[in-house]
Amino acid sequence: MAASYTWLCYIDEEEEGDAICLVSVVYPLSKQPPTPIKHNGNRQTVAAGEKMSLQHLAVESGFLTHPGPGGTRSLWVGVDALARIYRAIYRHGKTKNPELATLFARCARLFKLPICPLFVFDGPGRPKNKRGKKVRGTRLWLEQDFKTMLDGFGFTWIEAPLGEAEAELASLATADCVDVVLSEDLDCFIFGGPAIMRFDLNTSNDEEVILYRAAKVEAHPDLHLEHADFVFIALTAGGDYGRGIPNCGIDTAFQLAKTGLGQTLLEGVKHYQGRNLRAFLSSWHKLLILEAATNKSGHLPHKYPHLARSIPANFPTVTSLNLYTKPLVSGEIPPSLFMKQPDPPMLASFAEHRFVWGDPVGILKHFSDTVFPGLATRSLMSAAQVHDLGFGAQSQTPISHVIALRAPGSPDKCPRHQEVRLALCLGSEYINRIVRNLDGCNSASRVKAVEKWMKDECGKVKAWVPLEMVRVTWPALLSPYPRMSPLAYAGINKVLEEQARKHQQEDIEDDLEGEQETLPDLTPEDLSRPDDDDDNDMVSQW
Repeated sequence: MAASYTWLCYIDEEEEGDAICLVSVVYPLSKQPPTPIKHNGNRQTVAAGEKMSLQHLAVESGFLTHPGPGGTRSLWVGVDALARIYRAIYRHGKTKNPELATLFARCARLFKLPICPLFVFDGPGRPKNKRGKKVRGTRLWLEQDFKTMLDGFGFTWIEAPLGEAEAELASLATADCVDVVLSEDLDCFIFGGPAIMRFDLNTSNDEEVILYRAAKVEAHPDLHLEHADFVFIALTAGGDYGRGIPNCGIDTAFQLAKTGLGQTLLEGVKHYQGRNLRAFLSSWHKLLILEAATNKSGHLPHKYPHLARSIPANFPTVTSLNLYTKPLVSGEIPPSLFMKQPDPPMLASFAEHRFVWGDPVGILKHFSDTVFPGLATRSLMSAAQVHDLGFGAQSQTPISHVIALRAPGSPDKCPRHQEVRLALCLGSEYINRIVRNLDGCNSASRVKAVEKWMKDECGKVKAWVPLEMVRVTWPALLSPYPRMSPLAYAGINKVLEEQARKHQQEDIEDDLEGEQETLPDLTPEDLSRPDDDDDNDMVSQW
Protein backbone atom coordinates (compact mmCIF):
# COMPACT_ATOMS: atom_id res chain seq x y z
CA MET A 1 0.00 0.00 0.00
CA ALA A 2 1.55 3.26 -1.11
CA ALA A 3 1.97 5.66 1.76
CA SER A 4 4.08 8.58 2.81
CA TYR A 5 5.36 9.26 6.29
CA THR A 6 3.86 12.22 8.03
CA TRP A 7 3.12 13.05 11.67
CA LEU A 8 1.40 11.50 14.64
CA CYS A 9 -0.23 13.88 17.09
CA TYR A 10 -0.44 13.17 20.79
CA ILE A 11 -3.59 14.86 21.99
CA ASP A 12 -4.75 15.11 25.58
CA GLU A 13 -8.37 15.97 26.23
CA GLU A 14 -9.37 18.09 29.18
CA GLU A 15 -13.04 18.69 29.87
CA GLU A 16 -13.81 22.00 31.51
CA GLY A 17 -17.50 22.68 31.79
CA ASP A 18 -18.85 22.49 28.28
CA ALA A 19 -15.39 22.92 26.74
CA ILE A 20 -12.70 20.53 25.69
CA CYS A 21 -9.05 21.57 25.51
CA LEU A 22 -6.88 19.88 22.91
CA VAL A 23 -3.10 19.91 23.38
CA SER A 24 -1.21 18.28 20.52
CA VAL A 25 2.37 17.24 19.87
CA VAL A 26 3.72 16.35 16.45
CA TYR A 27 6.83 14.60 15.06
CA PRO A 28 7.86 15.37 11.45
CA LEU A 29 9.71 12.42 9.96
CA SER A 30 10.76 13.93 6.63
CA LYS A 31 14.13 14.78 8.20
CA GLN A 32 15.81 13.26 11.21
CA PRO A 33 15.92 15.88 13.98
CA PRO A 34 19.09 16.38 16.01
CA THR A 35 17.26 14.91 19.01
CA PRO A 36 14.47 12.33 18.92
CA ILE A 37 11.93 14.96 19.93
CA LYS A 38 11.77 18.45 18.55
CA HIS A 39 9.77 21.31 19.99
CA ASN A 40 7.60 23.35 17.64
CA GLY A 41 5.61 25.75 19.77
CA ASN A 42 3.39 23.42 21.78
CA ARG A 43 4.10 20.58 19.34
CA GLN A 44 6.61 17.85 20.03
CA THR A 45 7.71 14.61 18.51
CA VAL A 46 6.01 11.33 19.33
CA ALA A 47 5.66 8.83 16.47
CA ALA A 48 5.26 8.12 12.77
CA GLY A 49 2.17 7.52 10.69
CA GLU A 50 1.17 6.68 7.14
CA LYS A 51 -0.92 9.10 5.13
CA MET A 52 -3.46 7.53 2.79
CA SER A 53 -6.88 7.82 1.23
CA LEU A 54 -9.71 6.56 3.43
CA GLN A 55 -11.37 5.13 0.33
CA HIS A 56 -8.23 3.21 -0.62
CA LEU A 57 -7.80 1.89 2.93
CA ALA A 58 -11.45 0.78 3.13
CA VAL A 59 -11.31 -1.06 -0.20
CA GLU A 60 -7.85 -2.62 0.16
CA SER A 61 -7.87 -3.50 3.85
CA GLY A 62 -11.61 -4.10 4.13
CA PHE A 63 -13.64 -5.07 1.10
CA LEU A 64 -10.93 -6.91 -0.87
CA THR A 65 -8.86 -8.36 1.96
CA HIS A 66 -11.03 -10.24 4.39
CA PRO A 67 -14.57 -10.75 5.60
CA GLY A 68 -15.10 -9.00 8.89
CA PRO A 69 -17.45 -9.99 11.72
CA GLY A 70 -20.58 -11.65 10.37
CA GLY A 71 -18.91 -12.20 7.00
CA THR A 72 -19.10 -8.53 6.00
CA ARG A 73 -16.73 -7.32 3.30
CA SER A 74 -15.74 -4.10 5.01
CA LEU A 75 -13.23 -2.27 7.15
CA TRP A 76 -14.46 -2.37 10.74
CA VAL A 77 -13.63 0.94 12.43
CA GLY A 78 -14.04 1.47 16.17
CA VAL A 79 -15.13 5.01 17.02
CA ASP A 80 -15.14 6.85 20.34
CA ALA A 81 -18.64 8.31 20.08
CA LEU A 82 -18.16 11.13 22.60
CA ALA A 83 -14.97 12.26 20.87
CA ARG A 84 -16.99 12.66 17.64
CA ILE A 85 -19.65 14.62 19.51
CA TYR A 86 -17.12 16.96 21.16
CA ARG A 87 -15.47 17.58 17.81
CA ALA A 88 -18.83 18.45 16.25
CA ILE A 89 -19.74 20.85 19.06
CA TYR A 90 -16.90 23.18 18.11
CA ARG A 91 -17.86 23.42 14.46
CA HIS A 92 -20.31 26.00 13.22
CA GLY A 93 -22.97 25.73 10.56
CA LYS A 94 -25.81 27.64 8.95
CA THR A 95 -28.52 25.19 9.93
CA LYS A 96 -30.55 24.23 12.93
CA ASN A 97 -28.52 22.00 15.25
CA PRO A 98 -25.15 22.50 13.51
CA GLU A 99 -23.52 19.88 15.76
CA LEU A 100 -25.97 17.23 14.57
CA ALA A 101 -25.55 18.41 10.98
CA THR A 102 -21.79 17.88 11.28
CA LEU A 103 -22.31 14.40 12.72
CA PHE A 104 -24.81 13.60 9.95
CA ALA A 105 -22.30 14.64 7.27
CA ARG A 106 -19.56 12.52 8.90
CA CYS A 107 -21.86 9.49 9.04
CA ALA A 108 -22.92 9.99 5.43
CA ARG A 109 -19.25 10.01 4.42
CA LEU A 110 -18.64 6.66 6.14
CA PHE A 111 -21.93 5.35 4.71
CA LYS A 112 -20.62 5.78 1.14
CA LEU A 113 -17.54 3.62 1.79
CA PRO A 114 -17.16 -0.11 2.53
CA ILE A 115 -16.81 0.67 6.23
CA CYS A 116 -18.72 -0.74 9.19
CA PRO A 117 -18.26 1.63 12.14
CA LEU A 118 -18.68 0.48 15.71
CA PHE A 119 -19.45 3.50 17.90
CA VAL A 120 -18.70 3.04 21.59
CA PHE A 121 -20.11 5.33 24.28
CA ASP A 122 -18.68 5.60 27.79
CA GLY A 123 -20.11 3.18 30.33
CA PRO A 124 -21.24 3.63 33.95
CA GLY A 125 -17.80 2.82 35.39
CA ARG A 126 -16.00 5.68 33.66
CA PRO A 127 -13.43 7.25 36.03
CA LYS A 128 -14.89 10.16 37.98
CA ASN A 129 -11.84 12.38 37.54
CA LYS A 130 -9.63 13.09 34.53
CA ARG A 131 -6.61 15.40 34.61
CA GLY A 132 -7.53 16.44 38.14
CA LYS A 133 -11.03 17.59 37.19
CA LYS A 134 -14.41 16.06 37.82
CA VAL A 135 -15.89 14.34 34.78
CA ARG A 136 -19.43 15.16 33.76
CA GLY A 137 -21.78 12.66 35.40
CA THR A 138 -24.86 13.33 33.29
CA ARG A 139 -25.30 12.24 29.69
CA LEU A 140 -24.35 14.80 27.06
CA TRP A 141 -27.45 16.34 25.49
CA LEU A 142 -26.47 15.15 21.99
CA GLU A 143 -26.01 11.49 22.86
CA GLN A 144 -29.57 10.26 22.38
CA ASP A 145 -30.02 12.12 19.09
CA PHE A 146 -26.70 10.74 17.87
CA LYS A 147 -27.75 7.18 18.75
CA THR A 148 -31.01 7.64 16.81
CA MET A 149 -29.03 8.90 13.82
CA LEU A 150 -26.68 5.91 13.99
CA ASP A 151 -29.68 3.56 14.00
CA GLY A 152 -30.97 5.27 10.87
CA PHE A 153 -27.69 4.71 9.03
CA GLY A 154 -27.58 1.10 10.20
CA PHE A 155 -24.40 1.71 12.18
CA THR A 156 -23.68 -0.38 15.26
CA TRP A 157 -23.30 1.36 18.62
CA ILE A 158 -22.81 0.06 22.13
CA GLU A 159 -22.12 1.47 25.57
CA ALA A 160 -18.92 0.27 27.19
CA PRO A 161 -20.32 -2.23 29.71
CA LEU A 162 -17.97 -1.06 32.46
CA GLY A 163 -15.67 1.89 31.85
CA GLU A 164 -14.28 4.21 29.23
CA ALA A 165 -14.97 3.89 25.52
CA GLU A 166 -11.28 4.33 24.67
CA ALA A 167 -10.22 1.36 26.79
CA GLU A 168 -13.09 -0.78 25.47
CA LEU A 169 -12.12 0.09 21.89
CA ALA A 170 -8.49 -0.90 22.52
CA SER A 171 -9.71 -4.21 23.93
CA LEU A 172 -11.98 -4.79 20.91
CA ALA A 173 -9.12 -3.97 18.52
CA THR A 174 -6.78 -6.38 20.32
CA ALA A 175 -9.47 -9.08 19.97
CA ASP A 176 -9.73 -8.35 16.20
CA CYS A 177 -13.34 -7.19 16.55
CA VAL A 178 -12.35 -3.96 14.79
CA ASP A 179 -9.52 -3.38 12.33
CA VAL A 180 -8.60 0.12 13.46
CA VAL A 181 -9.73 2.72 16.00
CA LEU A 182 -10.68 6.19 14.79
CA SER A 183 -9.30 8.57 17.40
CA GLU A 184 -7.84 12.03 17.86
CA ASP A 185 -5.30 10.97 20.50
CA LEU A 186 -2.96 8.17 21.56
CA ASP A 187 -5.05 6.72 24.36
CA CYS A 188 -5.68 3.58 22.33
CA PHE A 189 -1.91 2.89 22.34
CA ILE A 190 -1.75 3.59 26.07
CA PHE A 191 -4.46 0.97 26.59
CA GLY A 192 -2.62 -1.52 24.36
CA GLY A 193 -4.50 -1.09 21.07
CA PRO A 194 -2.73 -2.12 17.83
CA ALA A 195 -3.78 0.60 15.35
CA ILE A 196 -5.15 4.15 15.31
CA MET A 197 -6.56 6.20 12.45
CA ARG A 198 -7.23 9.91 12.47
CA PHE A 199 -8.37 12.40 9.86
CA ASP A 200 -5.62 14.57 8.42
CA LEU A 201 -6.11 17.99 10.00
CA ASN A 202 -4.26 19.62 7.09
CA THR A 203 -7.08 18.78 4.65
CA SER A 204 -10.53 20.34 4.50
CA ASN A 205 -12.41 17.07 3.98
CA ASP A 206 -12.56 13.59 5.45
CA GLU A 207 -10.83 11.94 2.50
CA GLU A 208 -7.27 11.65 3.78
CA VAL A 209 -6.39 9.87 6.99
CA ILE A 210 -3.21 9.07 8.89
CA LEU A 211 -2.80 5.49 10.05
CA TYR A 212 -0.60 4.56 12.98
CA ARG A 213 0.29 0.97 13.77
CA ALA A 214 1.81 0.12 17.15
CA ALA A 215 4.13 -2.39 15.49
CA LYS A 216 5.57 0.29 13.18
CA VAL A 217 5.98 2.77 16.02
CA GLU A 218 7.85 0.11 17.96
CA ALA A 219 10.04 -0.79 14.97
CA HIS A 220 10.85 2.80 13.97
CA PRO A 221 14.61 3.37 14.48
CA ASP A 222 14.13 6.75 16.18
CA LEU A 223 11.29 5.65 18.43
CA HIS A 224 11.09 2.02 19.59
CA LEU A 225 8.03 2.93 21.64
CA GLU A 226 6.14 -0.03 23.06
CA HIS A 227 2.95 -0.17 25.08
CA ALA A 228 4.86 0.23 28.36
CA ASP A 229 6.61 3.34 27.03
CA PHE A 230 3.29 5.03 26.17
CA VAL A 231 2.04 4.32 29.69
CA PHE A 232 5.29 5.70 31.14
CA ILE A 233 5.04 8.90 29.05
CA ALA A 234 1.43 9.43 30.12
CA LEU A 235 2.39 8.93 33.78
CA THR A 236 5.43 11.22 33.78
CA ALA A 237 4.30 13.98 31.40
CA GLY A 238 0.71 13.95 32.61
CA GLY A 239 -2.40 12.47 31.08
CA ASP A 240 -5.99 11.66 31.84
CA TYR A 241 -5.18 10.03 35.18
CA GLY A 242 -2.62 12.27 36.81
CA ARG A 243 -0.75 15.50 36.24
CA GLY A 244 2.60 13.76 36.05
CA ILE A 245 5.92 15.05 37.36
CA PRO A 246 6.15 18.85 37.65
CA ASN A 247 8.19 20.41 34.84
CA CYS A 248 8.39 17.11 32.94
CA GLY A 249 7.18 17.57 29.38
CA ILE A 250 6.67 15.07 26.58
CA ASP A 251 10.24 15.68 25.38
CA THR A 252 11.82 14.68 28.69
CA ALA A 253 9.33 11.86 29.23
CA PHE A 254 10.21 10.42 25.82
CA GLN A 255 13.93 10.50 26.64
CA LEU A 256 13.34 8.87 30.03
CA ALA A 257 11.29 6.15 28.33
CA LYS A 258 14.40 5.23 26.32
CA THR A 259 16.04 4.06 29.55
CA GLY A 260 13.67 1.11 29.84
CA LEU A 261 12.08 2.37 33.05
CA GLY A 262 8.61 1.97 31.55
CA GLN A 263 9.25 -1.68 30.71
CA THR A 264 10.54 -2.32 34.24
CA LEU A 265 7.52 -0.58 35.74
CA LEU A 266 4.92 -2.61 33.83
CA GLU A 267 6.73 -5.87 34.52
CA GLY A 268 6.57 -5.07 38.22
CA VAL A 269 2.89 -4.16 38.05
CA LYS A 270 2.24 -7.44 36.28
CA HIS A 271 4.03 -9.62 38.85
CA TYR A 272 3.46 -7.88 42.21
CA GLN A 273 0.38 -7.05 44.26
CA GLY A 274 -0.46 -5.37 47.55
CA ARG A 275 2.50 -4.85 49.89
CA ASN A 276 4.95 -6.38 47.41
CA LEU A 277 3.80 -3.95 44.72
CA ARG A 278 4.29 -0.97 47.04
CA ALA A 279 7.79 -2.21 47.88
CA PHE A 280 8.58 -2.58 44.19
CA LEU A 281 7.28 0.91 43.40
CA SER A 282 9.47 2.35 46.17
CA SER A 283 12.56 0.75 44.60
CA TRP A 284 11.52 1.81 41.11
CA HIS A 285 10.96 5.37 42.37
CA LYS A 286 14.60 5.48 43.52
CA LEU A 287 15.78 4.22 40.11
CA LEU A 288 13.83 7.01 38.39
CA ILE A 289 15.37 9.67 40.65
CA LEU A 290 18.85 8.22 40.09
CA GLU A 291 18.42 8.20 36.32
CA ALA A 292 17.15 11.77 36.19
CA ALA A 293 19.89 13.04 38.52
CA THR A 294 22.88 11.20 37.02
CA ASN A 295 21.92 10.08 33.49
CA LYS A 296 23.31 6.68 34.47
CA SER A 297 22.07 4.97 31.29
CA GLY A 298 23.44 7.65 28.98
CA HIS A 299 20.11 7.92 27.10
CA LEU A 300 19.40 11.46 28.30
CA PRO A 301 21.00 14.50 26.63
CA HIS A 302 22.13 15.70 30.07
CA LYS A 303 21.41 15.32 33.77
CA TYR A 304 18.12 16.60 35.22
CA PRO A 305 18.85 17.29 38.92
CA HIS A 306 15.96 19.76 39.23
CA LEU A 307 13.56 17.19 37.77
CA ALA A 308 14.89 14.53 40.13
CA ARG A 309 14.06 16.78 43.10
CA SER A 310 10.56 17.44 41.67
CA ILE A 311 9.43 13.81 41.55
CA PRO A 312 6.61 13.39 44.11
CA ALA A 313 7.26 10.92 46.90
CA ASN A 314 4.17 8.86 45.98
CA PHE A 315 4.88 8.77 42.24
CA PRO A 316 3.43 6.81 40.56
CA THR A 317 0.28 6.09 42.53
CA VAL A 318 -1.23 2.63 42.39
CA THR A 319 -4.54 4.19 41.37
CA SER A 320 -3.06 5.87 38.29
CA LEU A 321 -1.18 2.70 37.35
CA ASN A 322 -4.33 0.60 37.55
CA LEU A 323 -6.35 3.08 35.48
CA TYR A 324 -3.80 2.84 32.67
CA THR A 325 -2.78 -0.82 32.91
CA LYS A 326 -5.96 -2.44 34.23
CA PRO A 327 -8.82 -0.35 32.81
CA LEU A 328 -12.38 -1.53 33.25
CA VAL A 329 -13.15 -3.44 30.06
CA SER A 330 -15.72 -6.15 29.51
CA GLY A 331 -13.55 -8.49 27.45
CA GLU A 332 -16.74 -9.48 25.64
CA ILE A 333 -17.48 -9.49 21.91
CA PRO A 334 -20.58 -7.37 21.20
CA PRO A 335 -23.41 -9.58 19.91
CA SER A 336 -24.41 -6.99 17.29
CA LEU A 337 -21.23 -7.11 15.19
CA PHE A 338 -22.81 -7.47 11.79
CA MET A 339 -23.79 -5.13 8.99
CA LYS A 340 -27.28 -3.83 9.68
CA GLN A 341 -29.60 -2.45 7.03
CA PRO A 342 -30.10 1.33 6.96
CA ASP A 343 -33.50 2.85 7.72
CA PRO A 344 -34.01 5.86 5.38
CA PRO A 345 -37.59 6.50 6.62
CA MET A 346 -36.20 6.88 10.16
CA LEU A 347 -33.47 9.21 8.89
CA ALA A 348 -36.05 11.29 7.01
CA SER A 349 -38.19 11.68 10.12
CA PHE A 350 -35.08 12.52 12.14
CA ALA A 351 -33.98 15.16 9.61
CA GLU A 352 -37.44 16.71 9.51
CA HIS A 353 -37.40 17.41 13.25
CA ARG A 354 -33.71 18.26 13.68
CA PHE A 355 -32.72 20.15 10.51
CA VAL A 356 -34.20 22.95 8.42
CA TRP A 357 -34.28 20.99 5.18
CA GLY A 358 -37.76 22.05 4.19
CA ASP A 359 -40.62 19.84 3.05
CA PRO A 360 -40.33 16.17 1.91
CA VAL A 361 -38.88 17.26 -1.43
CA GLY A 362 -36.16 19.22 0.37
CA ILE A 363 -35.28 16.14 2.41
CA LEU A 364 -35.18 13.98 -0.74
CA LYS A 365 -32.82 16.50 -2.35
CA HIS A 366 -30.46 16.25 0.62
CA PHE A 367 -30.70 12.46 0.58
CA SER A 368 -29.70 12.45 -3.11
CA ASP A 369 -26.25 13.67 -2.05
CA THR A 370 -25.87 12.08 1.37
CA VAL A 371 -27.92 8.90 1.81
CA PHE A 372 -28.91 7.47 -1.58
CA PRO A 373 -25.32 7.10 -2.91
CA GLY A 374 -24.45 5.06 0.17
CA LEU A 375 -27.28 2.64 -0.63
CA ALA A 376 -25.31 1.56 -3.72
CA THR A 377 -22.19 0.85 -1.65
CA ARG A 378 -24.18 -1.06 0.98
CA SER A 379 -25.89 -3.05 -1.78
CA LEU A 380 -22.51 -4.15 -3.19
CA MET A 381 -21.30 -5.06 0.31
CA SER A 382 -24.43 -7.14 0.89
CA ALA A 383 -24.06 -8.82 -2.51
CA ALA A 384 -20.46 -9.80 -1.69
CA GLN A 385 -21.53 -11.13 1.71
CA VAL A 386 -24.36 -13.19 0.18
CA HIS A 387 -21.97 -14.61 -2.41
CA ASP A 388 -19.29 -15.43 0.18
CA LEU A 389 -21.82 -17.25 2.36
CA GLY A 390 -23.16 -19.21 -0.62
CA PHE A 391 -26.73 -17.92 -0.37
CA GLY A 392 -27.14 -17.17 -4.08
CA ALA A 393 -27.87 -13.84 -5.72
CA GLN A 394 -29.08 -10.78 -3.86
CA SER A 395 -32.77 -10.17 -4.50
CA GLN A 396 -32.98 -6.35 -4.54
CA THR A 397 -30.57 -3.57 -5.40
CA PRO A 398 -30.95 0.15 -6.14
CA ILE A 399 -28.25 -0.06 -8.85
CA SER A 400 -29.39 0.29 -12.45
CA HIS A 401 -26.32 0.57 -14.69
CA VAL A 402 -22.84 2.06 -15.10
CA ILE A 403 -22.61 5.50 -16.66
CA ALA A 404 -19.00 6.63 -16.56
CA LEU A 405 -15.49 6.12 -15.21
CA ARG A 406 -13.90 8.79 -13.03
CA ALA A 407 -10.40 9.81 -14.09
CA PRO A 408 -7.66 9.02 -11.53
CA GLY A 409 -6.75 11.80 -9.14
CA SER A 410 -3.63 13.91 -9.11
CA PRO A 411 -0.47 11.79 -8.67
CA ASP A 412 0.73 14.01 -5.83
CA LYS A 413 -2.31 13.06 -3.74
CA CYS A 414 -2.96 9.86 -1.83
CA PRO A 415 -3.80 7.01 -4.24
CA ARG A 416 -7.47 6.13 -4.65
CA HIS A 417 -9.23 3.26 -6.33
CA GLN A 418 -10.76 4.37 -9.60
CA GLU A 419 -14.49 4.81 -9.40
CA VAL A 420 -17.45 4.25 -11.70
CA ARG A 421 -20.60 6.33 -11.71
CA LEU A 422 -23.75 4.30 -11.20
CA ALA A 423 -27.31 5.25 -12.08
CA LEU A 424 -29.73 4.32 -9.30
CA CYS A 425 -33.29 3.12 -9.66
CA LEU A 426 -35.03 3.75 -6.35
CA GLY A 427 -38.65 3.27 -7.42
CA SER A 428 -41.77 5.17 -6.43
CA GLU A 429 -42.73 2.66 -3.73
CA TYR A 430 -39.36 3.09 -2.02
CA ILE A 431 -39.57 6.90 -2.13
CA ASN A 432 -43.14 6.91 -0.83
CA ARG A 433 -42.07 4.71 2.07
CA ILE A 434 -39.43 7.30 3.00
CA VAL A 435 -41.79 10.30 3.01
CA ARG A 436 -44.92 8.50 4.23
CA ASN A 437 -44.60 9.51 7.88
CA LEU A 438 -43.42 13.08 7.37
CA ASP A 439 -45.63 15.96 8.53
CA GLY A 440 -48.28 16.93 6.00
CA CYS A 441 -47.15 14.29 3.54
CA ASN A 442 -50.77 13.47 2.65
CA SER A 443 -51.70 17.01 1.65
CA ALA A 444 -52.49 17.33 -2.03
CA SER A 445 -49.76 19.91 -2.65
CA ARG A 446 -47.01 17.81 -1.03
CA VAL A 447 -48.14 14.62 -2.74
CA LYS A 448 -48.01 16.44 -6.05
CA ALA A 449 -44.56 17.89 -5.26
CA VAL A 450 -43.16 14.45 -4.37
CA GLU A 451 -44.64 12.92 -7.53
CA LYS A 452 -43.04 15.69 -9.60
CA TRP A 453 -39.67 15.08 -7.91
CA MET A 454 -39.92 11.35 -8.65
CA LYS A 455 -40.73 12.07 -12.28
CA ASP A 456 -38.10 14.77 -12.87
CA GLU A 457 -35.28 14.10 -10.39
CA CYS A 458 -35.37 10.55 -9.07
CA GLY A 459 -33.87 9.15 -12.28
CA LYS A 460 -30.95 11.57 -11.93
CA VAL A 461 -29.71 10.15 -8.62
CA LYS A 462 -26.18 8.81 -9.10
CA ALA A 463 -23.42 7.29 -6.98
CA TRP A 464 -19.65 6.99 -7.32
CA VAL A 465 -18.36 3.61 -6.13
CA PRO A 466 -14.93 1.94 -6.42
CA LEU A 467 -14.56 0.01 -9.67
CA GLU A 468 -13.09 -2.98 -7.82
CA MET A 469 -16.27 -3.39 -5.77
CA VAL A 470 -18.37 -3.65 -8.93
CA ARG A 471 -15.88 -6.01 -10.59
CA VAL A 472 -15.94 -8.39 -7.64
CA THR A 473 -19.69 -8.39 -6.96
CA TRP A 474 -21.40 -7.59 -10.26
CA PRO A 475 -19.02 -7.91 -13.24
CA ALA A 476 -21.93 -8.03 -15.68
CA LEU A 477 -22.42 -4.30 -15.08
CA LEU A 478 -19.02 -3.69 -16.67
CA SER A 479 -19.84 -5.42 -19.96
CA PRO A 480 -20.99 -3.48 -23.06
CA TYR A 481 -24.44 -2.14 -22.48
CA PRO A 482 -26.67 0.21 -24.47
CA ARG A 483 -26.71 2.79 -21.69
CA MET A 484 -22.92 2.83 -21.16
CA SER A 485 -20.99 5.05 -23.53
CA PRO A 486 -18.26 3.40 -25.66
CA LEU A 487 -15.72 5.78 -24.10
CA ALA A 488 -16.65 4.70 -20.57
CA TYR A 489 -16.50 1.02 -21.51
CA ALA A 490 -13.09 1.45 -23.15
CA GLY A 491 -11.75 3.22 -20.08
CA ILE A 492 -13.11 0.59 -17.68
CA ASN A 493 -11.74 -2.23 -19.81
CA LYS A 494 -8.31 -0.58 -19.89
CA VAL A 495 -8.24 -0.19 -16.10
CA LEU A 496 -9.25 -3.82 -15.57
CA GLU A 497 -6.54 -5.03 -17.96
CA GLU A 498 -3.90 -2.93 -16.16
CA GLN A 499 -5.02 -4.30 -12.79
CA ALA A 500 -4.88 -7.87 -14.12
CA ARG A 501 -1.31 -7.33 -15.36
CA LYS A 502 -0.34 -5.78 -12.03
CA HIS A 503 -1.77 -8.70 -10.05
CA GLN A 504 -0.07 -11.19 -12.39
CA GLN A 505 3.29 -9.44 -11.90
CA GLU A 506 2.80 -9.44 -8.12
CA ASP A 507 2.07 -13.19 -8.21
CA ILE A 508 5.25 -13.81 -10.23
CA GLU A 509 7.33 -11.76 -7.77
CA ASP A 510 5.82 -13.65 -4.83
CA ASP A 511 6.67 -16.97 -6.51
CA LEU A 512 10.25 -15.84 -7.14
CA GLU A 513 10.64 -14.75 -3.52
CA GLY A 514 9.41 -18.15 -2.40
CA GLU A 515 11.91 -19.93 -4.64
CA GLN A 516 14.77 -17.78 -3.35
CA GLU A 517 13.86 -18.64 0.23
CA THR A 518 14.14 -22.38 -0.55
CA LEU A 519 17.55 -22.20 -2.28
CA PRO A 520 20.45 -23.59 -0.18
CA ASP A 521 23.21 -21.29 1.04
CA LEU A 522 26.21 -21.26 -1.31
CA THR A 523 29.83 -21.58 -0.15
CA PRO A 524 32.85 -19.99 -1.89
CA GLU A 525 33.62 -23.41 -3.39
CA ASP A 526 30.16 -23.49 -4.97
CA LEU A 527 30.87 -20.15 -6.67
CA SER A 528 34.28 -21.17 -8.13
CA ARG A 529 34.54 -22.03 -11.83
CA PRO A 530 33.96 -25.78 -12.39
CA ASP A 531 36.43 -28.00 -14.24
CA ASP A 532 35.74 -28.60 -17.92
CA ASP A 533 35.00 -32.25 -17.18
CA ASP A 534 32.17 -31.17 -14.92
CA ASP A 535 30.40 -29.00 -17.54
CA ASN A 536 27.91 -31.66 -18.52
CA ASP A 537 27.14 -32.42 -14.90
CA MET A 538 26.52 -28.73 -14.17
CA VAL A 539 24.19 -28.39 -17.17
CA SER A 540 22.20 -31.40 -16.10
CA GLN A 541 21.96 -30.15 -12.51
CA TRP A 542 20.72 -26.71 -13.53
